Amino acid sequence: MTTTHLAVQLAQGGTAEWTGPAVRAALFTSAGVAFIVVGVRRRLARARWNRDDDRRLLNPDAPSDDHRPSAPPSGGTWLVVAGAVLTLLGLLHILDLAATLRVSGLI
Repeated sequence: MTTTHLAVQLAQGGTAEWTGPAVRAALFTSAGVAFIVVGVRRRLARARWNRDDDRRLLNPDAPSDDHRPSAPPSGGTWLVVAGAVLTLLGLLHILDLAATLRVSGLI
């Protein structure tokens, strides 16, 4: 359908059938992607910290830095897994949205 047809449907109040699935699809997908991004960043920070720590411990001639920051929080694995699950749920909601729009005749 065209955007004009969609605008007419919106003006007539015919949005109740597909706004719920659209909102769920957007929320689940965006939350999943955000979790994946945060998880990957934490994994990279943890790997960088471990590399620096190994370099410090294996090089006895290096000056001691007593003000070294503590280890970053978790490695981020659970965030990546949770993000993948949420993204998968978001994609399933997108399929639900497409089916709902198909049944209602908007696409």
